[in-house]
Amino acid sequence: MSRLKVLLALLVGLSLSAFAVSLTSAQYPPLGGSVSLTTTNGNPPAGSNTPLFCKVVDTNSNPLAGVACTFTIVSEPGGPNGDAAVGSKVVVKITDSQGIATANLFVGSFPGLLTVRVDANGLSSQIVVNVIVPATTLIFLPIIPAPAAPALLTLLTAPTSTPTSAPQLAVVESPPPPIVAEIPGIRPPNTGDAGLLSRDETSLTLVLLLTTLLPTAVLVGLRLRRD
Repeated sequence: MSRLKVLLALLVGLSLSAFAVSLTSAQYPPLGGSVSLTTTNGNPPAGSNTPLFCKVVDTNSNPLAGVACTFTIVSEPGGPNGDAAVGSKVVVKITDSQGIATANLFVGSFPGLLTVRVDANGLSSQIVVNVIVPATTLIFLPIIPAPAAPALLTLLTAPTSTPTSAPQLAVVESPPPPIVAEIPGIRPPNTGDAGLLSRDETSLTLVLLLTTLLPTAVLVGLRLRRD
């Protein structure tokens, strides 16, 4: 009798175990299938954002909804100073009806290789993003001409239609210097004495007058005498 009870207990236990296994299989998909991690831009510039897509499918390639996908920054340029993030260094997203979970990746401020891993349904996948140096942006500023000097430009580029002759300069010739006869022993007249003659200068003047007029007077007298 005791042996029969033991056998019945074993049968009940096995039945309960089988039921539990079947229930678990009905609630959760079996392990297997695949997990993929993709992005729309594999070469984003530093300081930008790019989306990450985790897709989970079963062994028949059917999308699995409601699966938790854990995104993790594995390595990044800049080392401990790197600031890449998917909201933080680790974030969890849930797949939608298409079996896709989306996370926004900030690639950080440093160029280089950035590695992100995703774990879902007991599987994992990772992607390497090449962060590049941002392109230089050229800013074209309007050119504002400097104001020109109107008077100077008018003189140089817009001459009058009836040019006038250049003004004539009056040339004033200075009188030639006086000729002064030098007689030994007699001082020449001083032009700085304001026109006043010294005694010697007066005597010299009388001598010159007499010397000049005397021959003329003699000639005139002789001619009158002939007549």
